[in-house]
Amino acid sequence: MGQWSILEHRLLEACTIPSPEDRIGLNWNTFLTVLWPASFCYGVMALLVTLPHTRILRTALLPLALAFYFRAGTTLDVTLDLPVSDYTKARLIHYNQGLLMTLFAMTCRTIAWAWPKTPYRRIDHPQSPRSLSRILYDGVDLAFNIRGIDWDWSAGLRLPPQTRTLSSRATFLRETIASALYHGFLLDALLTAIQALGFSSPEGASIFDLTLSPLPRYTRSTALTLLTGLTVWAGLQASYDVCTLVGVGALWQAPARWPPVFDRPWAATSVCAFWGVRWHQVLRDVFTSVGARPLTYGLSRVMGRKWGKTLGLVGAYVISGLLHDAGLWGQGRGHDAPRVVGFFVMSGGVGMLLEITVKRMTGRKVEGPIGWVWTMVWVTGWGHLVTEAWLSRGLAGCILIPEAVRPIPRILRLLYH
Repeated sequence: MGQWSILEHRLLEACTIPSPEDRIGLNWNTFLTVLWPASFCYGVMALLVTLPHTRILRTALLPLALAFYFRAGTTLDVTLDLPVSDYTKARLIHYNQGLLMTLFAMTCRTIAWAWPKTPYRRIDHPQSPRSLSRILYDGVDLAFNIRGIDWDWSAGLRLPPQTRTLSSRATFLRETIASALYHGFLLDALLTAIQALGFSSPEGASIFDLTLSPLPRYTRSTALTLLTGLTVWAGLQASYDVCTLVGVGALWQAPARWPPVFDRPWAATSVCAFWGVRWHQVLRDVFTSVGARPLTYGLSRVMGRKWGKTLGLVGAYVISGLLHDAGLWGQGRGHDAPRVVGFFVMSGGVGMLLEITVKRMTGRKVEGPIGWVWTMVWVTGWGHLVTEAWLSRGLAGCILIPEAVRPIPRILRLLYH
């Protein structure tokens, strides 16, 4: 075999996505040889983008970083080497979902970091001169600061109004603990309700019960869609509360650096308000920098700035859909781009385009009670797509809270036994 044939073989081998059965477990060896190189490249890119005159170096490092992310995402199975039964492993497939979504977000951020001509800048402390420790700290902060709190690149980010006490760290931590417990309880209650409707098995099932007539069938699927959306909200809020406790309690960060993550999404009176303000904006820059901005640039050259910017926002929802579909693939049960990407594009991108068009034609914004009804119907209606994709692959049967500490099953056992 010639040198070019060997090189071609290696490239094809590197780009081949293995089947779920061929993935390898996460242990010390694979951590050091697979996951650590990806994490190291991500950290280096985060550090470099805060330094001047590093654009060429960042551009050169980009292909290597993307290759490491791809290898980690397609070869690792986080649950494979866990000392638990196969049944329990099947109920932990969301670990792999989280890994793939994290690596996808890292990919998007790394691509965005490769091109800026001027370095990213912190706006909460003087820039020069920066000590070595400050440079390293800024790089670490950027790597984990996904929303861009206190960074200049997050201009336009809308943060929910603060609901906790900022003047006292102890009070802030107590309020955050209460929020974590409350939303953890809600998460368990919502998950129990979904599982009671026939989704406790990790094998999954369709939300559309064909043994029922149309009215009860779609009433049931709508209830499951609403419950799933609320479960996602409660789970993310509880997780964010735990991260807040680590940041403020353990790392001694300022409480102001941990603003609320949601702003009552159920109160949105327009699709624009739901996705653009009230739902979490954690990955906003990920989706806009790789999706909306490139598409806006291309369309603006063809259609003009006004419509190019309007239609370009769909790119953000395409990237959002691809991120969630990658997570679905990570579970090892196949992906479902038509449903997952379709949900985000239709419920977010197309819904917002419709509202923008209405405003330009009538001069009136979508809002008020009619806007609320429209928003809930539109988002919930398209929500059937992603709910079917998730629940049919057993996501509701996963262990989101350890069985030993789940409050709702304990309460039910006390009531009925």
